[in-house]
Amino acid sequence: MRILFVCTGNTCRSFMAEQLMDKLVEDASDEDRLQKGDIKASSAGLFAVEGDEASEHAVKALKKLYGMDSDKHKAKQLDEEMVKDADLVLTMTDSQKHAIAETYDEYEDKVFTLKEFAIGPAGDEDESVDVDDPYGGDFDEYKECAEEIKALLDIVLSKLIDMNCKNFD
Repeated sequence: MRILFVCTGNTCRSFMAEQLMDKLVEDASDEDRLQKGDIKASSAGLFAVEGDEASEHAVKALKKLYGMDSDKHKAKQLDEEMVKDADLVLTMTDSQKHAIAETYDEYEDKVFTLKEFAIGPAGDEDESVDVDDPYGGDFDEYKECAEEIKALLDIVLSKLIDMNCKNFD
């Protein structure tokens, strides 16, 4: 299964989601719940500047919280080929989901917000399906964002394993 994570600039949230999913899949593979390569994560941004480095706070948050070295990331601009090649597209906000669904309407059935895919649509209108953007915030905001993404990805991975994600390829 190929999962594409999408945010605005591909330097914070989608980057962290890609890195965290790779780690979760690696750990699950070590526990024999998955074969290596069953799930392949990638990321892109709706308004990414090609080649931008990941946010310093995002890299530090992943290092401090999860011991991950992830400073080699280069931002990628979302394009149709990426959406077409993905089995599942997970965005960080509802507006990003709708932008992709409108631009690439033939693929809209595989586009969800991360939170929506993990825990379902919000039960009431006061609940957001968005993962807040830490861009421009302090280190603690990035840590909170990374922790939220990790918690959601734990749920997503369990769902994918239950759905036997190997059958998506």
